[in-house]
Amino acid sequence: MCLQKRSDILIRAEILRVLHDGPTGPTRLSRLCNIPYDRLEAYISPLLSKGLVKSEVSEGRLSYSITPEGLKLLHEIEEILSKLRP
Repeated sequence: MCLQKRSDILIRAEILRVLHDGPTGPTRLSRLCNIPYDRLEAYISPLLSKGLVKSEVSEGRLSYSITPEGLKLLHEIEEILSKLRP
C-alpha cells in the first residue's frame, strides 16, 4: 500500500473541518488530522495569522476554533474539491 502525501492546502482544510465540529485542543487536533504534534504549529500558525482560526486559553488549556472567515474558506475548498473528484 502506497500512501500519498497530502498537500499543505489539504492539511489545512482538514484542520478547518475538524474545528468545524467545535473547539479542540492541540493534542486532539493533531491526532484527528493525523499530523505529528511537533508539526502542528507550522500548519495552524498561518491559519491564526489570517484570521481563519482563533485560539483561546480557558482554565489553563489552549483550544482552537474556526472563525466565520475560516468557515467560508472551508466551504469554498470543499466546493472546489467536489468539482475535481471523478
